[in-house]
Amino acid sequence: MLEDNPARMRTFRKIAVDTGMGMQHCDNVETAKIVFNLVDPSVVFLDHDLGGEIYVDSDNDNTGYQFAKWLVENDKKIDQRTIVIHSMNPVGAENIQNILNSANIIPFTYFFSDQHVLYSNGIIKQTTP
Repeated sequence: MLEDNPARMRTFRKIAVDTGMGMQHCDNVETAKIVFNLVDPSVVFLDHDLGGEIYVDSDNDNTGYQFAKWLVENDKKIDQRTIVIHSMNPVGAENIQNILNSANIIPFTYFFSDQHVLYSNGIIKQTTP
């Protein structure tokens, strides 16, 4: 989980408890790289804007986009993982998806309603609103 907002983290922790998924939380890219190598997660949640900033340029070193680039450049088997881009920054989310083709964009607001996001057997997917 790459997310810097404490309120969002509380929501994701609840989802993790409700679905029985373990979760490691990172609020910056460098920590996320270390944790990823230690944990080797099957599900990855990515925010784009980190460090308490909003609508950050993807070229900034501390963004979900830069973490996504690292995943690709270091052959982290992204096609074998469920990757959810939950950023509310539409440009940043699209930039991440452009390099992680198998990732799903599910904006954070969709996690507030079970009618929009299904949790089943560790698989998270967006339903038609």
